[in-house]
Amino acid sequence: MTTTTQPKAYDMSRYQRVIGTDGRISGKWIVFEGRKPREGEIQEYIVKPIDVTIYDDTRLFGRTLNPGDLTAWVDAVGNARIPEHMIAEHIRPEVQEVWNELINLLSLITTAFIAGPSERVWTTGTPSTTALAEEGTPR
Repeated sequence: MTTTTQPKAYDMSRYQRVIGTDGRISGKWIVFEGRKPREGEIQEYIVKPIDVTIYDDTRLFGRTLNPGDLTAWVDAVGNARIPEHMIAEHIRPEVQEVWNELINLLSLITTAFIAGPSERVWTTGTPSTTALAEEGTPR
């Protein structure tokens, strides 16, 4: 089973966004822009799950990931890295089972962060909860 939809970005600020995904790995991720790169370096982004579920093949059972369970770094060209010590011991088998799909998804999440929301839709009347339109061009 693969990710079924493109990630959706919800604007919090220009330095952090919540990204939603749907598929075998479903839920919300928070992405932070890393420090400003030095000359010759590539921008990095920090990605953490907020409330993400890794489902089994049948989608009848899933394991939930929270912010303390996993931290990934993804550069602007989509290279993701997750040091082993940044994966909580209790979810490590599930993460290893979907490793390739997760690495690909982290790249898509970072791409959605960089593109940002193309249309602001105020869902609760506050700027911190704006949503990305299904289609459109990046702002």
